[in-house]
Amino acid sequence: MARTKLSEAKKRKIKVEESEEVEENESCPDDQPKHKIINCWSGPRSLSTSLMYSFHNRGDAECFDEPLYAHYLIDEIAINEANDGIEDPRPRPYVDMVLDKQNADGGKVLDELLYGDRNESSREFRFVKHMAKHATRYMPRRKNNSTECEYDRLGGYLVRCENFILVRHPEDIVRSFGYPHPR
Repeated sequence: MARTKLSEAKKRKIKVEESEEVEENESCPDDQPKHKIINCWSGPRSLSTSLMYSFHNRGDAECFDEPLYAHYLIDEIAINEANDGIEDPRPRPYVDMVLDKQNADGGKVLDELLYGDRNESSREFRFVKHMAKHATRYMPRRKNNSTECEYDRLGGYLVRCENFILVRHPEDIVRSFGYPHPR
């Protein structure tokens, strides 16, 4: 099945004649991301949100803010429910709001970031801000204390993306707790 060069050109922002056609094999293979993905891995109070907004303001980036958070919260709730003596197993008061707005299936979230054409975006790349602790459930684990590991879903995602770790000096983090916040 062929697409018109015009539809392909819209994605690449180039001029072509409307009647020309491009073969389907020129498009992105199914096992490759449809966009370049840049992952920012950080911890709290590292200024990652400011960095995400700066990418958003460029205009050529589609930004995602902690897409694995709902998955992390579901795991935290399960752990808390398993521990007796905790009155409210929800780790944050806004859990229900997050779970209503985000997909709690981490595997589907990773697939959507890689292969999904969310909002049919024509932007060149995706900037994804992650809190590193939200991905801990996807770390490879050893099978029965052997050297063999279970399938590493996160690793399959990471090798298809550009990744960096955002680190802030600990003194600056501690100092940031003293700043007044508007209420």
